[in-house]
Amino acid sequence: MEVVKNLDIKRYMGKWYEIASFPSFFQPKKGENTSAFYTLNEDGTVHVLNVTFVNGKKNSIEGTAYKADPKSDEAKLKVKFYVPPFLPIIPVTGDYWVLYIDEDYQYVLVGGPTKKYLWILCRQKHMDEEIYNMLEQKAKDLGYDVSKLHKTPQSDSRPEEEDVPQDKGIWWIKSLFGNRFSSCASGSVVNVSLCIVISIPEVQWNMCIDECKLCVLLYPLPLSQISIYLPHRTGE
Repeated sequence: MEVVKNLDIKRYMGKWYEIASFPSFFQPKKGENTSAFYTLNEDGTVHVLNVTFVNGKKNSIEGTAYKADPKSDEAKLKVKFYVPPFLPIIPVTGDYWVLYIDEDYQYVLVGGPTKKYLWILCRQKHMDEEIYNMLEQKAKDLGYDVSKLHKTPQSDSRPEEEDVPQDKGIWWIKSLFGNRFSSCASGSVVNVSLCIVISIPEVQWNMCIDECKLCVLLYPLPLSQISIYLPHRTGE
């Protein structure tokens, strides 16, 4: 797949607004006012800060981007995030390929080799329909299923980030496993309480995201093992 060559990484830095994207597990569903902020590190890598708002709460995740092949002139990058957002200890790496960017670095098309992810980003909150259609067509020509593109709402009165409550990151778990995991207090027909158990030398944490008192501790796990545990079902 053809990508941008000789990307000026310094010009690429700064804030980008998400105009549209494919749904992904590392972004909350129904996110609004989504943006990405890139900062060049001293070692040549890029600090990544993705921010979105869901139901008035701020969701964010930080990571690091770097060239997949330092010797190549192609804009094929890797981005490493640590998840889950509420306890960022598990590294997850993905591809970040710059497929197209305009001469003024005002709008960009980003994807990857699997064609499972796609982003249309812009320096402004809103994009001219003509430009959007052009980027959509470029993605289609590259083999992307553009019917999966979801436009991201961008309001002119975006809330000040420091004035809104932070989401604890439970959206990340729900995005992986769907609506099977509902609150223990919801009274649903089937309730599943999700616990994450982390075991490292001499220390073990058991965190139930629903704060359900019925959850039980696991027997000690192998050192440095991380697992997701479904301890019980209620209301059946």
